[in-house]
Amino acid sequence: MEARLLINRDMVRQLMTKRGFKEKTKKRFSYPNYEIRMLELEPVPFAMLLTEKVILIGLYEKSSKSLDFFKVLSSEGSEAIEWGYELFNYLWERGETVTSENWRIIIDKEKSKSSI
Repeated sequence: MEARLLINRDMVRQLMTKRGFKEKTKKRFSYPNYEIRMLELEPVPFAMLLTEKVILIGLYEKSSKSLDFFKVLSSEGSEAIEWGYELFNYLWERGETVTSENWRIIIDKEKSKSSI
């Protein structure tokens, strides 16, 4: 089974530094079909769940930066799922690969940008 996770910088930070997540995430890097990429999805951040049977897309509230469960699109239609795969792959190609070796560099990029 393949697992591809496309997340923003804040999620990288949480997965790699928070107790409980850090150890599990580092272990998963050794799995052969597990990959994480980081991509900032501005100006419209969203979450997407995509399987062979359903696509869910949720939008985030700008003010609270939390997922608004009243703004979720879902479909079980084959055309919608195919579009979801195309969108995910498009974004995936633009993402930066996160590894157990480079995640600190990715987080530090944010620090250097904010200090300018």
